[in-house]
Amino acid sequence: MPKHKKATPKPAVKTKQQQTSKKPGLGDLFELYFLPVTLILLIPLVSSKELMDFNAAPRLFVLSIVVLLVAVFNLLKQKKQTCSFRFVKLGVFPVIILYIVWSLISLIPAMNPGAGAFDVVKSTLTAGLLIYFVDYIKTQKNSLNVLVKSIIISTIVATNIGVYQYINNVPGKSGEALYMALYEVKGLMAHKNQFAISLLLMLPFVIYGVVVLKRWWKGVAAYSLLMILIDITIVQTRSVWVAVIFFALSVLILIPLFYLNKNLKGFLIKNKKAIGITAGAIVIFSVVTLIFVQQSGSFSLLKEQASSTFSTKSANAQHRIKMWNASLQLFEDNPWLGVGAGNWKIAVIPYYHLNFGSKYQNWLRPHNDYIWVLTEKGIVGLLLFLTIFGFIVYYGFKILFSEKDKNRLLLTILMLSGIIGYMFASFFTFPLERINHQIYLALMMAVIIALYGKPDGAVGKTTLYRVINILVLIISLFAVYYAYTYVKSEYYVRKLYIANETGNQKKVIKYCDKAYSVFTNTDYNNVPIKMFRGLAQMKLNNLNQAYSDLKWAYNNFPYQTAVLNNLGIVAAQLGKKEEALSYFRQSLFLFPHYEKTLANLVIAYYQQKQYDKAYLALLNQDTRKPNKQYKDFKKGLEKLINTRKSRDTKRQQSQ
Repeated sequence: MPKHKKATPKPAVKTKQQQTSKKPGLGDLFELYFLPVTLILLIPLVSSKELMDFNAAPRLFVLSIVVLLVAVFNLLKQKKQTCSFRFVKLGVFPVIILYIVWSLISLIPAMNPGAGAFDVVKSTLTAGLLIYFVDYIKTQKNSLNVLVKSIIISTIVATNIGVYQYINNVPGKSGEALYMALYEVKGLMAHKNQFAISLLLMLPFVIYGVVVLKRWWKGVAAYSLLMILIDITIVQTRSVWVAVIFFALSVLILIPLFYLNKNLKGFLIKNKKAIGITAGAIVIFSVVTLIFVQQSGSFSLLKEQASSTFSTKSANAQHRIKMWNASLQLFEDNPWLGVGAGNWKIAVIPYYHLNFGSKYQNWLRPHNDYIWVLTEKGIVGLLLFLTIFGFIVYYGFKILFSEKDKNRLLLTILMLSGIIGYMFASFFTFPLERINHQIYLALMMAVIIALYGKPDGAVGKTTLYRVINILVLIISLFAVYYAYTYVKSEYYVRKLYIANETGNQKKVIKYCDKAYSVFTNTDYNNVPIKMFRGLAQMKLNNLNQAYSDLKWAYNNFPYQTAVLNNLGIVAAQLGKKEEALSYFRQSLFLFPHYEKTLANLVIAYYQQKQYDKAYLALLNQDTRKPNKQYKDFKKGLEKLINTRKSRDTKRQQSQ
């Protein structure tokens, strides 16, 4: 009989190699959890009521720190696995770089180059983040699992806050009060529309979680899906309703097209539980939302909003159309370089009176990202912007035609549909501006790039890997500095508003000096910070300094009517009569019925004894709400004009 070999006994104690292979170190935990925790869970919670815009500046600051830390970690870590960043050789990345470079070039002829800093810094950080997201998905085994779960948690937090805000503000309201109460339902965003967009961008990941996650996480994902649908409905943002419709159409078209050849029947059988949960969630959503909205008294407004979703006759739609017309007229005058990143809100003002008449406008954004890019960066900028999306859609369809794994197919379909939803939302609002929205857009793009890109063959850190991380490190260092400056400016602008209301002019000057920088020279309301300083100096009777401050504000923002009006007043007080008249005329060209400028123009003409012109300026004032001295001025000017005419008549007769 053959002798049996003695079985080798298993070691009672695991070897050091076995222990270390199963216990991830701090570096491994950092790589797996840092991006999801900071970008998905932390940033939405970052906000400060001490700032004019509660969210934009502090979230940019946190994002810049996150990107900086990842760059430092990548340069310092000892990593034996692939570290090549070869995927940056894909066509989309050179286009992104060209888009950022073109944004910088657009600032060369810009009225206020400093106003473009936010746009350029945000775009550059997002590009760096896109690279790190792709690397994270490609190199971390459980990355998608962690990302999806993080998004589900973030969704539950945001949507429940939204429902809480709705319950506390909407019930019992009607008419205009009800409409305004909806603006208090903004979740973790600064505005209800931006809240709705953030939910739209979470939707693809949550649906993926419903299908793919196991056990109780599947139920949690279904609950978060239900809450997203409820919140999007009750917030009543029509642009997001349209985007959701196109997202759903895209999913419904792509799934049959690409699953019919990928064993759709088997997939449906395998995932019947997830499909049942999703269907149940939709039914529950419909019933709960209907009851919820009816009980709160906003059902009639919901019907009105729904019926006018595709209408162009509503006041809101008409305002947007007029604003887009003004923006396109601006583009016609600046077709190639545009007016410069961040300068639309400055350069568009002279075009308002052509579309809105004499009604004053101060829009900060055109509520259409494509028109925004077109006007600020010209036709080249828009083509580059659209090409980025074109590459991502191309990569997505390449995956759909070649991929055999069902989960990857589903993920690609959801990411593509999410990007399509984003692009439709961008026609009516401005997700391009908001940090949260750009994080989710970068994440959806990164998923598609990671699935499309070939596996890296290099091992260890390549030169390309080091160079990219060094560049991102340098850029993020500047971004941290800029974002800190932005936060500081917002903080002191809020303080100067308070000081201005209380009449403390010395504090206004102090806070203006602290708030102002070359990158932060206008406030949240599109008013030059130097104007507040100039007004304070006027009230302190420091006319020469007031003139200097207001002149600076004018040179960097020549279309702000308040600047022109106050500069005209100071110029008149300094004896610069013709200059004062010029500023008043410029102000009235932009806003023909600006009462303060009309009153000042009357005085300026009067002082120069141009009584006819003074009288005409007086007649242009609003007689329904006349100045206290209106009647006296009118009588006095009529008397002076008649006296002059009588004297001229006698002189002619004597000749």
